[in-house]
Amino acid sequence: MTAVRSFASSKPIVVVRSGRYDISTTAELTHSALLAGEDKVYEAAFKRAGAVRVHEMLDLFYITETLAKQRRPKGKRLAIVSNAMGPASLAVDALIRAGGELGILNAEIVSSIKKNLHTRGSMSNPVTLFPDASPEDVETAVGSCLKDGGVDGVLVVYVPHPCRESRDIAAAVASAARSVPNVPLFVALLGDELVQGARQVFNNTDIPTFVTPEQAVRSFMSMYRYDYNLKLLHETPEAILKDFVPDTARTRGIIEAAISENRRVLHLIEVKEILDAYGIPIVETVRTTCEDDCVSLAEKIGYPVVLKIDSATVFHKMEEGGVQLNLRDEKSVREACSSLHALAQSHGDAKAYVIVQPMVINHGYELAIGAKKDPSFGAAILFGTGGDLLEAMNDYSIGLPPLNQTLARRMMEETKIYQYLHELPDFHRVLGSIEEILVRFSQLIIDFHQIKEIDINPFLISAKEVIALDAEIILDAGAVIKNGSLREDLCPPHLSICPYPFQYAIERTMEDGMICCIRPIMAEDEPLIYALFKSLSDETIIYRFGHSLVHSPHEVLVRYCQIDYDRELAFVGVTPDKQKIIGDVRISKMPDLENAELSILISDEWQGKGLGTILMEYSIGIAKEIGLKSLWMEILKKNRRMLALGQKYGFKQAYDDEDMVRVVLQL
Repeated sequence: MTAVRSFASSKPIVVVRSGRYDISTTAELTHSALLAGEDKVYEAAFKRAGAVRVHEMLDLFYITETLAKQRRPKGKRLAIVSNAMGPASLAVDALIRAGGELGILNAEIVSSIKKNLHTRGSMSNPVTLFPDASPEDVETAVGSCLKDGGVDGVLVVYVPHPCRESRDIAAAVASAARSVPNVPLFVALLGDELVQGARQVFNNTDIPTFVTPEQAVRSFMSMYRYDYNLKLLHETPEAILKDFVPDTARTRGIIEAAISENRRVLHLIEVKEILDAYGIPIVETVRTTCEDDCVSLAEKIGYPVVLKIDSATVFHKMEEGGVQLNLRDEKSVREACSSLHALAQSHGDAKAYVIVQPMVINHGYELAIGAKKDPSFGAAILFGTGGDLLEAMNDYSIGLPPLNQTLARRMMEETKIYQYLHELPDFHRVLGSIEEILVRFSQLIIDFHQIKEIDINPFLISAKEVIALDAEIILDAGAVIKNGSLREDLCPPHLSICPYPFQYAIERTMEDGMICCIRPIMAEDEPLIYALFKSLSDETIIYRFGHSLVHSPHEVLVRYCQIDYDRELAFVGVTPDKQKIIGDVRISKMPDLENAELSILISDEWQGKGLGTILMEYSIGIAKEIGLKSLWMEILKKNRRMLALGQKYGFKQAYDDEDMVRVVLQL
C-alpha cells in the first residue's frame, strides 16, 4: 500500500484482478462483515492507493494505451460524435451504465455546428452526422465539442462509408484534436480493412483507437476514475473534529473485561458505552433480567417501548425473533419479556439479559455503519442503506481507515441512499453529522485492534437527528491486550494505511518562555503551511529548498501536507493559539527504509529562539525510536547557522561540492 500510494502520484497504476464474485462459504456473524467481501475490500484498497481497476484483460491494454496518449478527463461528462445512430446509442448506454454523464452542449456551440455543417444531422448530444459526412463536417463537429466547457472528453464513433476515404476522416479528426489538445479524445472505428488507414493516422498522432464504442467508453471512465482516485489522495479535508477526545480508557476497560471472561460478543449495554465514549449517538438503553423490572423500566422510559434479547448466543436478533417492537402496555411487555427468555433458553443461554429502549417513531431513513477485519488489508469500514433492506438493496460502499472528512464524504457519495438524501434540503445538515460520525467510528477502529466485527444497524437519520437503534461488536478471538493498543510499529498491523500518530504530539518551551506545540503535520494544515511559505524571506526559502518558490499551488502543498507516515515523518511547530505554523521538520526515508534525509524550516520571525534546537533533538529521538540507521542533511555552504546546528548534534561531513555540503549522523 505504501509503495503504490507513493508511486501513483507520478505514474498511473492499472490493475486487473480476478475473483470478483465470492464463492467462499465462510460464515460471518454480522451483516456488515458478510457484505464486506474480499473483492469489495480490494476495490476500496485500489481507490485509496490511487490505482485504477479494470475488469477485463483487454481493458488493461486499452487503458494503458489511453493513459500514455491522452490527458486525464477532469470529470465524467462525455460528448459523442458519430455518423451512425445505432453505435452512438450503444456508446450512450455504456456511458450511463458505467456511471458517466452525457455532456450538455453549450447553445452557442450547437449554433456554431449548425451554421458550419454542410449536411444536417442531430445537433444534440450525441451529435449524429449523416453516414457520408465530409471530413470538413466531421472536423467542425469534433472541434466544436472539444471547445465546449460542458464536456470532459469527446468520443468519435465512425462507421466507414463507400463514398468517403476513412484516412481523410481520420486526418480531419486529428486536425480538430490539435486545436484543443487539453481535452481527451477517443475514437471507435467500426470495421477492419476499410479503417486500417484511419487507424494508422490516429496511431501516428497519439489518438487511441478502439474496435467498439463500449471499449472506448470504458477507457474514458477508467481514466476518470484514476483522476478521481488521485484527487482522493490529494484533496484537503475540513478539520471537523478539532476538539474530539474519545474516552479510550473507558472503552479499553470494557474490552479487557470481556476478554478476561473469555467472551467474544459484547453485550448491547457495553456496545452503547463504547459508542458513547466516541461520541456516536445511540438510543437510550437499559437492561434487566426479570419481568417486573422490564415493566418498571418501560414505564420509566415511557410507552411505546422496544424489548430486545441481549445474548452471546443469539447473533441475528431480528431474524430470530429477538426484537419486540411497539409495546404499548404492561401486558405486552410481560409477554415479550417471557418470549425473549424462552428464545435465549432455546439457544442454551439461561442468563441472557433483556434490553429496554424507547420506540423511536420519527420519520426517517435507516442507514448501516459497520466494520470487519479483512485477512489481507485489515480493518475495512462499510456505509450504506440499512435496516431490513441492507442485504436486499445491496447499496453500500467500503472504505479503509483512517477516514477524514473528505474520505467519509466520498464513501457516502458512492451510495444511492446518499444521492437521494442529498437532494432533500432538510437533510443537508444531518448528512454533515454522518460524515463526522464516520470519522469518529474510524478512530474507534484504529484505536482497538481487538474489534473483529462491528455492526451499527439500523442507524436512523431524520431531518432532526441521527441516532443508532441497535449495534453489535464481535471481538477477535486472538486479540492480545497490550495497554489497549499495538505500539510495536508506527502503523498497527490491523491497518493497511498508517493513521495519524497522535502519540508524537508534545509541548516544549522556547528560549523566550513561549510554549510551542510540536505535532505531526496533517492534511488540514494546508492553509497554515501556505501562510508559512508566504511569510518566508527569499534567503530562508533558498536555504531550505535550494531554489525560489514562485508560487505554491494546491498540487504542491497537498503533497507537502498529506504524507504517508510509513515513509515520511513531518512535524510542525504551532503557536499556543493553534493559528500559526512557525516551524517544520521532515524525516524522509530512503527506499531502503533504514536511512533518511532530515530537513528543518523555521519561520523568519521565530529564528534564534531555540525552535530549531527543539526540532533537531526531537527528530533525532524519533529517528532512533523507529529504528533508522542514519540521518543526513544537504546544506548550502552559505547556511552557517544550520551547519553549526548539525555540528552541535554530531553530524559529520560526508562530502561537499562548490555550493553544498552533505552531513551525516550515524544512529
